Amino acid sequence: MEMGDAISDITTSYFFRGEKFLEYFNTKEFVKTVKDNFKIVNEDIAEVSKLYRYIFEEKPHLKKEVDELFFEQVLYSNLKNVYVNTFDEEVSTETLEQRMRQVLKEVNMKNPIPPQYYPSMKESGFNLMEEMYITETGAKFIVAYDYKETNNKLTTCRILFVESIRDKNNKARYFLAGIDINFKEKFYLIMIRNIADSIDKSNNQSNTTSNIQEEKIEVDTTTLQLYNRVQKNVVSKIVRNIEEIKPCVDRKALYYLCEKLDTALLGDIRKTVNSKIRKHVEQNIDSTFSELFNQDIMPGPDEKKELADNMESLLVASYIKAFYGDRSKKIAAKAKDLGLPGYSTKFTFKGNRANKGSTQSSNSKEPVSATDMFHSLYISFKGSMNLENLGISWFEDFNQTNKKNIHVVQTVAYSQANQFRVVFKPRKDLNKELIYHVIRQLNEQRRHQAKQEQRRNI
Repeated sequence: MEMGDAISDITTSYFFRGEKFLEYFNTKEFVKTVKDNFKIVNEDIAEVSKLYRYIFEEKPHLKKEVDELFFEQVLYSNLKNVYVNTFDEEVSTETLEQRMRQVLKEVNMKNPIPPQYYPSMKESGFNLMEEMYITETGAKFIVAYDYKETNNKLTTCRILFVESIRDKNNKARYFLAGIDINFKEKFYLIMIRNIADSIDKSNNQSNTTSNIQEEKIEVDTTTLQLYNRVQKNVVSKIVRNIEEIKPCVDRKALYYLCEKLDTALLGDIRKTVNSKIRKHVEQNIDSTFSELFNQDIMPGPDEKKELADNMESLLVASYIKAFYGDRSKKIAAKAKDLGLPGYSTKFTFKGNRANKGSTQSSNSKEPVSATDMFHSLYISFKGSMNLENLGISWFEDFNQTNKKNIHVVQTVAYSQANQFRVVFKPRKDLNKELIYHVIRQLNEQRRHQAKQEQRRNI
């Protein structure tokens, strides 16, 4: 299904109006999933518009379930810039509905949203993705929202926020922010696809005047702008006590996660190399220093140790190259065999001498621990405890059902002044389970580091 057939024939009574969402997921897979799930046997149904027309005409009782699948596909497939925040508040269903009623009043209940949609926008939940078609530049609205309870306790809330923009071909497109609030684990995600390069910034300026509203409108043209808007106008109205982002804690958390993965992967090799060559390295350094320096300028023990550490690290690189041969596949397989969630592929750090360093592997299938550059920087890295970003390839088979499956999904986590963001790199569609797996792993390390910092400050 492609964009051109998004709206049905004028000879029918049904019009599919959700065409602006179709660039955000694999439409063929969606149609196949719906047909398989609901035993729909009809070769003519190959596009989303035709599928919805069929549901409208033949199976209206399935519409709610199909709408939910549509919602999930858009929310979790390609919104790959994931901003992560935590909060500390217990929210009841009643409180959520009260707060959501106010959010809808402030965001949706105004032009250019036609009033005919207002009755459907309920604080108990709604989905208008295949009904609303708003292309007024700068229009902002919540198009879908739901929540779930377990044992009468609120567990999750999901929201899809839309901003209508113009691309460089002057075509109306939707700039989306998916919101997933996990009340049980006390974190929320704001997920955005980066389409900034496609947006025509000259036609999306903040001084653009709406044809419907006699007021100036603001248009977001970057993921950060959209994130800040959603954070301010939606999420902060629904959850309170949002915890402050602390880069110093998050960067240490990224460092210790990187170190933990590296130690698990190469710790045995380092011990082997150390036991075999450390004495020889130290003796050679003493001999070399005796030849180079007189007693008055002889480097001290700390400098000798640092040099020995660096030489040992370089020899580890040589050992890996000789021992593993095609090291990327073999070391990746070793990581999987050890039950690790993945391996590091990239990082940028600030060293203990205020110098910066960075390294990365050639691709997502090669651990950075297998590269020569990593080992040349290893001692500086060990002294940094401060990673500004960390790339990790996570095993898709995170439940460890098949040891031979070493397919990975690459991410980069960025720790910045007012945000913690995870960018998913693969071109293929994601899913909720994989996103949650990655976020939980990172959040666990962040929480652990925050507790460590609290203990130190007591």
